[in-house]
Amino acid sequence: MTFQFAPKYAEEVANAELANVDRSFMEAGTHIIKIEATICIESKNTGNDNVILEASIVSTDSTEHKPHEPVKHIWQLSGCEKWKRERNMRQIKTVVAASLPADTPLSAITSDIVGKAIDGGDESVLVGALIKVICKKKTSKNGRDYLDYSFLRAPEAQNQEFPSTPPESWQADDDKADDKEGAEPIPF
Repeated sequence: MTFQFAPKYAEEVANAELANVDRSFMEAGTHIIKIEATICIESKNTGNDNVILEASIVSTDSTEHKPHEPVKHIWQLSGCEKWKRERNMRQIKTVVAASLPADTPLSAITSDIVGKAIDGGDESVLVGALIKVICKKKTSKNGRDYLDYSFLRAPEAQNQEFPSTPPESWQADDDKADDKEGAEPIPF
């Protein structure tokens, strides 16, 4: 027996959120990733604030990943030790800096710039940026193994099908451009 999907379910589906992509955490290796979204969520279990970087692998030297594989990285911003929160803040700033035009001075990374980079989900201005991520296996003083993440500007010369950094969303509007010699303007 068959049934008519519309109108019984059509409106409900149209109003539903899209299903999440199943993403792996980045494993040890050196990866070039393309940012697809930045999501700010409050954990349902702990109430902690977290930022999730969603991306896809462009290239990697790891046997754990392959090109086009969806990956993620999570930074906890509340409910954690002070040193961890500070490290996470530094890493987020590094991701933002790595996505800006190459000659952008660090003093230009204001709270407004960071907010526009981290807020917005798949509309974030970071979407499309290429970032190099180095994940190294390390052992803590207590003998526990962990992954240490470093975030860098991706090499400019990539023979990939993806655009190079910075993403178009960082490109300046003519009326807002700042004509400092030798530096590309930030678009705000």
